[in-house]
Amino acid sequence: MKTSIKHNLGKAEALQNVKNNIPLLESKINGMASSAGQIVDLNHNWAGDQFEFHLDITGVMSGKIEGKLLVEPDAIEINLELPLTLRMFEHTVKTKLEDVITEMLTN
Repeated sequence: MKTSIKHNLGKAEALQNVKNNIPLLESKINGMASSAGQIVDLNHNWAGDQFEFHLDITGVMSGKIEGKLLVEPDAIEINLELPLTLRMFEHTVKTKLEDVITEMLTN
């Protein structure tokens, strides 16, 4: 799943806003994923202007979710790999993720 959230902050400000709001992203990811099962592992790291994360879920809809968030001068590019068990919720996940990133950019 890929999506892009446009902004007019410039790369430096957008990057700082995203970095400052990682706890918000973690909280939202935990909330979304917990409705599908239990998160047993959540890891993330920054590599330059790219935020990489993965989480493992056990339960009704178990699987591994991997994602990358790339801060560009005029957009945040997101690439998310959902397990087969969650693909039917792709639109919902995409919409919620776009909302969270938009919130992160404005804080």
